Amino acid sequence: MKGYRLLLVYLLMFQCVSAVLAESSQSNLKLEPEWSYFGGGVGVSAVKGLAEDESMLQFFLGRSTPWIGRHQFAIEAGFAEISDIKSDGLWVSGAVLQQLQPDIDLTARAGFDLGDDPGLLFGVGVAYTMERNMQVRLDYVRRDESSSFLFNLVYYPWVQIHP
Repeated sequence: MKGYRLLLVYLLMFQCVSAVLAESSQSNLKLEPEWSYFGGGVGVSAVKGLAEDESMLQFFLGRSTPWIGRHQFAIEAGFAEISDIKSDGLWVSGAVLQQLQPDIDLTARAGFDLGDDPGLLFGVGVAYTMERNMQVRLDYVRRDESSSFLFNLVYYPWVQIHP
């Protein structure tokens, strides 16, 4: 039964990513290569059934649209590991960024966890642009069996984040 659920999640994820890419090719939501980025972070995860919080590590890649007014849209995929219980997995999400100040953004995300905690994930956070192409993010992400607070460093190698 778990294999069918995972297959369903993969198919749903593929459909969502395909729809976003198809829409972006027909509108102003261009996912241009220079807006690719990568990052990683550490955090704390509370897992259902465990008394103590566990440490967490993640790495991710993303691609975003250029800023459209005060909004930016992104697709991210990554790998997360909760260290002490040997739980890990791939995840994918779509994100929306809302610029509050020239160097501060709010983020909201929704996606799928494809690893040991398969299912939907949702998150909110805040990003601070430290340098012209580097951000720090504080994120809260909720999955089916866990919730995490993460501190991430994000690097855009080819473009200035806020023009």
